[in-house]
Amino acid sequence: MRRLMAGDTSPDLDQRLELLKVFLEEADFNRLRRESEEHLLRGRRVKFLLSGSPPPGQWNVEMTVENQA
Repeated sequence: MRRLMAGDTSPDLDQRLELLKVFLEEADFNRLRRESEEHLLRGRRVKFLLSGSPPPGQWNVEMTVENQA
């Protein structure tokens, strides 16, 4: 968002924003919440990495869990 607000019009940014839009429209947030909740309750840091391409159904999300030190 920072790059977009600064006026960046690169094709890479457009593609990443379109991927994010498709993900937000299609993702099962209840499932993502269920999968991460146990880790969060134990004080672990949970990250989701979004990858893929913008067409509907062409994305993937990977969850990683880190122990808090």
